[in-house]
Amino acid sequence: MIDMYMKFINAKNDPNVLTNFNISVAVTKIHLGTLTVFIALLIAAVKSTFVLRVFMHLKFENKMFTIMVLAIIVLIGVVIFITLLDYLYR
Repeated sequence: MIDMYMKFINAKNDPNVLTNFNISVAVTKIHLGTLTVFIALLIAAVKSTFVLRVFMHLKFENKMFTIMVLAIIVLIGVVIFITLLDYLYR
């Protein structure tokens, strides 16, 4: 149990947190035109994956939890896609 907490403490001090923050700030300074929203969503997806894996302990849990979280994310994506299709073809 203590080994798991030591891994978690080391993950909090991981330079990836600062790297993600620096990339987010740097991208806001660049004019990307039509790709702005896509890049922002891509960065948000990477950050949320990092939060799910490290800070919510999915990295150290049973694989079933990871599968369930991925299934929920896919379900949310499908619902949003269907909603956008409905909006597009009205």
